[in-house]
Amino acid sequence: MSVMNSIKQLWGGAVEIFEWLRAGGNVVTFKEAQWRTNVCNTCSKNVEVGKLKLFIAWFVRKSLELKNRTNLRTRDAGSLGQCQDCGCVLRILVLEPQDRIEPFLTDGDRGRLPSFCWKLKKP
Repeated sequence: MSVMNSIKQLWGGAVEIFEWLRAGGNVVTFKEAQWRTNVCNTCSKNVEVGKLKLFIAWFVRKSLELKNRTNLRTRDAGSLGQCQDCGCVLRILVLEPQDRIEPFLTDGDRGRLPSFCWKLKKP
């Protein structure tokens, strides 16, 4: 991925996270987040994530924990990286409601994602 595409992806992710927080920062249930974590941990498209994205993900998770007054860390979250297809940091994405994710999935994304990917589930 080119540097410019990486910057665009990072900016797009930051805007989406800001909008999510502004809309209330609601998260899925722990059971749903754990199921998503388990699916991602079996997927070959779960790849290493850069330190900057990891720091941003930590900050967002802490903000969501304060807002929701709960611990949002799923078991085995430490082995979640970044989705090779959509570029999202999985430690945050597994918490986001499906109706917030669905509008951002392009036909290209849908074609690249494995059939078992939870992101293909309709809200």
